[in-house]
This record gives sequence, structure tokens and C-alpha cells, in this order.
Amino acid sequence: MIKFENHIFHTSIWILIFRLLVVEAFFVSFYWMAKYLTGFVFLGEDTSFGNWLNENLLWIASIHILEVFILVMVVLFWSSTIFSFSPQSIIIKEGVFTIRQNMYHTKHIESVKVRQSLWGIIFGFGTIILYAPTIKETIRLPHINHPTQIADKIEQYIQQVNEHLIAIEG
Repeated sequence: MIKFENHIFHTSIWILIFRLLVVEAFFVSFYWMAKYLTGFVFLGEDTSFGNWLNENLLWIASIHILEVFILVMVVLFWSSTIFSFSPQSIIIKEGVFTIRQNMYHTKHIESVKVRQSLWGIIFGFGTIILYAPTIKETIRLPHINHPTQIADKIEQYIQQVNEHLIAIEG
């Protein structure tokens, strides 16, 4: 009899931090570029920062509101992607406003591969690639923490299911 275990994972927290930093860097560079263009080119170099700030307060406020909205969306999308593993199935659940859930039975999975970039090796995350030839699909689980340990656990699940199927057939 197969003992039911269920493991739930999110993508790596490092991916969330990286995405937040990219959004923040974009808005900071946009802010300084806008300040430079409006403050020094159009208004002259003798314009003080206080005058520039008062003249462009509406733009700055709208940019910060947009930035907060994008940061919240990045966090929501990160927190709403869930990978669930059990001996019977692998479930991928994604989405904030529209939830999409894909379930794959472990009996259909034939191979498990792990891919890690240099950053993935340093920060301990990677992509797990599962191949299911019976449904002709490659399943990608991106940016998972400790991917080799999880891939080993999935291989154990596949082996348990195959042994259980052989015992039923025999």
C-alpha cells in the first residue's frame, strides 16, 4: 500500500526578490531620467530640485502608484503559483484572477531532469523538467528551491507507483 504524502512548494523566494529589484530599478531609473530631462534640459540647469518636485508632483505620484501596483502584482503572481507533489500526482496551480490547475499522474511520467543556471546553483534553485510520453507532454516546474532533492523525491514516487502497478498486474 502506498502511503500518501503531499508536498507543496512555491517558486524560489530569490526569484521574487530579483523581480522586485528589477521593477524597483526600472522605476528609479525612470524617475532620474525624467528628472534629468525635465529639470535640466527643458527648464535650464539653474532650476532647483524643490521647484522641479513641485512642478512634477502629479507625475511622481502617478509613477509611484503604478510602481506599487506592479510590485503588488509581482508578489501576488509569485504567491499564487503552487506546485503540489504526491505519490499519485503532480499538481501545478497558477493564477491570481483566473486560476489554472494542471494535474499529472505520476504513472505517466518517465523521466525527471534538473536544470540549474549559475545563479540557481549559487542561490539553490532550479527548474525540474518532467517528461510524460504517454500524454506527449514536457512538464516544467520553474525556479524550485532544492531541485535535486525534490527530483529525487519525485523519482521515488514514480518508482513506488510503478512497483504498485506491477504488483496489481502480477
